[in-house]
Amino acid sequence: MLVKIFGGPLMKKIKDDDPSAYLDLFREFETVKRTITPEKDSKVNITIPYASLDTHCNNILGENLADVLGSSPYSKQIAVRGDKMRVDADVMKALFKPTIDNIISLMKEILQNKAASDVSQLLLVADVFPQKCEKIFNKIVEKDQEISLGQKFTTGHLTVVPMQKEMKLQIYVSTNKTPMYTDETSSTYLGSATITFLVPTEDLRNVKAEYIFGNTEISMKAVDEKTGTNITASFDLI
Repeated sequence: MLVKIFGGPLMKKIKDDDPSAYLDLFREFETVKRTITPEKDSKVNITIPYASLDTHCNNILGENLADVLGSSPYSKQIAVRGDKMRVDADVMKALFKPTIDNIISLMKEILQNKAASDVSQLLLVADVFPQKCEKIFNKIVEKDQEISLGQKFTTGHLTVVPMQKEMKLQIYVSTNKTPMYTDETSSTYLGSATITFLVPTEDLRNVKAEYIFGNTEISMKAVDEKTGTNITASFDLI
């Protein structure tokens, strides 16, 4: 979808020149796709690295982000409002239809085999389970990256159990520009950020954490992606 909108060369340029924006964009897609259900018919909000996308659109395509989107095949189905890309639910569902159809086709083929005639249960296993990977270093800000006063950086998170009362995010710093894991010798534990849910729910919740850099301190706020309500968030740095 992104290649159809912006073109392959532009996406590759962002990947090469601004990898943090590129990764943020795909992390957001990974987070949002877990919230889509067959019944969903409202717009899907995707947080995008607006400044980076708009700059690359102007530099490479000679148009701003809004104009590029307006001339794309998705002009009637996708709109940009600030740092949010609002996408029709049907468009998002269509992205996964080929994969779903292939899985269904494979299952039908397997179950038509006589050897599988008495199969009572199916277990689908992917290559990896990134939600369960441990000690992965997800960057908020890259080493030597220039930051303007009041600049904001956003990360996405998902609760793991029903009625979860809080979410604790461990914060590390690294002398390595491209750290992979928090237990590397180049990584040092800085502290934690706690997001507190005053009204826990049975449903798993997607949370957007926003880090604001300004003056001599870092501030943070968290928002429930589904309701748009602010959630209590605090730092505990050593």
